[in-house]
Amino acid sequence: MARTIFISSEDSVFCRKVMELSIQPLATRALAVDSWLLVPSSQQFATEISRRIAACNVVIAVFSRRGNANILCEVGMAIGYGKPVIPIIHSLEQVPAMLRAYDAVVFDDNNFERLKQQIDQRLDVILAGSFSDQRVRDHVAQIRGKPPSQNEVTPPDVLDPLSVAIARYRMRDYEGAISILEDAFAGKRVASAHAYYYLADSYFLLGESLPRGERMFETHRKLLLWAELGCSQFPADERLGKTLGLAYLKNNNIEAARRQFQSLIARNPNNEIARYNMACIQAQAGELLPCIQTLAELFERQRDNDSWRLLARLDPDFDPFWREDLFQRLLYPSQ
Repeated sequence: MARTIFISSEDSVFCRKVMELSIQPLATRALAVDSWLLVPSSQQFATEISRRIAACNVVIAVFSRRGNANILCEVGMAIGYGKPVIPIIHSLEQVPAMLRAYDAVVFDDNNFERLKQQIDQRLDVILAGSFSDQRVRDHVAQIRGKPPSQNEVTPPDVLDPLSVAIARYRMRDYEGAISILEDAFAGKRVASAHAYYYLADSYFLLGESLPRGERMFETHRKLLLWAELGCSQFPADERLGKTLGLAYLKNNNIEAARRQFQSLIARNPNNEIARYNMACIQAQAGELLPCIQTLAELFERQRDNDSWRLLARLDPDFDPFWREDLFQRLLYPSQ
């Protein structure tokens, strides 16, 4: 499901220029732009605008020099729905009191390209949050229509296959990492939990990049094989346990995945990654209320860290529940 930027602005030549030159070029197949300037509202203006703001992911508020009370009203709705807001304004002195805690974009009337870059940077921060899992950042890059950034990592000048494989893994060369580690396992040059984890996770990430088909299915079978081998050798390793749960999920064994993540949570109640993956399983099984309960417990345990809520807003696993009222209120609590 596409994520949406809602533009709150008045109907003026300047605001239309901002929308056309600095915001619409940022749209992709997975990131849509909505505005009443693009799709006029019906006679029930307030009701429809409220609905459209509730359904969006980010609100960009364009303030002209003369100001507009309707924009303040729409920004108030956005804050009430818990939406991130990007104010665009001529001067920091003009920032309304309700928006002083937000990082406003101060723009130059004659430099719409610079304005586009500033909005682009803020969208990256808002959509990615502070969650460091590279899978999430790659998913954000897909939404933004940008290729995932390639880390400049030079393989070490040593003959340690695990170090070389990890370097390949960090460069997104998952096939290279797989080849190195499988050869190393065959030659009995590696046998650590790290080696099993990076081999299994390379299969997982390779499978994520493949189109649906026999090669993807074979990759998922190899993922399960190496995750099971790793867990049999290192049953207490949480990373391998998580990867085994994902392997079950990718091989359509939802109940085995459920048992695996339940086991990880029982073993370590602070394993928030396992809790999050349990919610993903419940979403795939269509279990709305258990999914909401699992996420609510996670958000409560991590009340000072909003990264998990930001992650859930982006995760395609939750798309079937995205417009459910209860789920919306969980993802966008009132401020």
